[in-house]
Amino acid sequence: MSYKVRNENHKGDKGVLIDVTRRITKKLRNKMRHFNTGYDWDSVVLSFPKSGRTWVAHLYVYYVIFHIFGDEAEAFINDKMGFTYTIEQNEEFFKLMKGEGRKSYIPLVRFSHHFPKKGEIPYFNLSISVPLHLYSRCVYLVRDPRDVIVSYFHHVTTKNKVPLAKDVDIREFIRSERFGIRQIVAYMNQVLNILQNSSIKNEIVCYEDLVEDTESEFTRILVAMGVGKIDKVAISSAINRASFDRMRQSERPWRKQLSVKSDDNSLRFRKGKIGSYKEELEQDDIDYLKRVISAHLSPEFSQYFN
Repeated sequence: MSYKVRNENHKGDKGVLIDVTRRITKKLRNKMRHFNTGYDWDSVVLSFPKSGRTWVAHLYVYYVIFHIFGDEAEAFINDKMGFTYTIEQNEEFFKLMKGEGRKSYIPLVRFSHHFPKKGEIPYFNLSISVPLHLYSRCVYLVRDPRDVIVSYFHHVTTKNKVPLAKDVDIREFIRSERFGIRQIVAYMNQVLNILQNSSIKNEIVCYEDLVEDTESEFTRILVAMGVGKIDKVAISSAINRASFDRMRQSERPWRKQLSVKSDDNSLRFRKGKIGSYKEELEQDDIDYLKRVISAHLSPEFSQYFN
């Protein structure tokens, strides 16, 4: 078919987190590595897992396709794209970006947590590397760490490759030294510190703002990525195409084809709600998270102290 192109327990010891932070900072500075992708990235969207990366990636890819193809965009998406968690890495999309995308001055964007490759170190170890010299712009996507840790719990415990005790519960998980809230806080602080000490153009976007006012915040993301003339029609179409309900409808059959779990908690598009941690945690767990966040998270993210 042808397509017409349209013109462990926390004991209040701050020294533990400070030590973790120092070690992470040292590794971040000493392990700046080039991603051998074969593509010249213009911009990068950074985030901790379960902070909205997959959603923003779909929004961007759909925006580009609607901008280029207009009324024939849906046909291109259905025929060439399908569903995947890394839609921005789809070969058909790369071909499009290298051709019409460049003609339209649309930036090639990488969506990443910038953790090392799995297998090199323990899964989701915080020895991340952010080679900012590869990009001209950066969008830093952040989300309430309490919602992140709950969603992250379901994400990790439903993946068979993650070596966790079979009887691990969320109470243990949020206090874990390997996966818990202190890791998320350390990540958020370290990426912020890297950006503040870099000359790269960057923008911090909160997941909560994106949910509440998707059009305005996505427009801000596009500008921060380096998109020139903003196509408002393509924005509206992309938001509709990447709605939470439509993404869940696409994800379920895709997971069934892979013969993997497709219950609500195993989905990437699980709930997407703001403050959903209140529905899944006991009050003493919520109080614990609040203590850690208030004591250790950068004041730049003070909206998450309440």
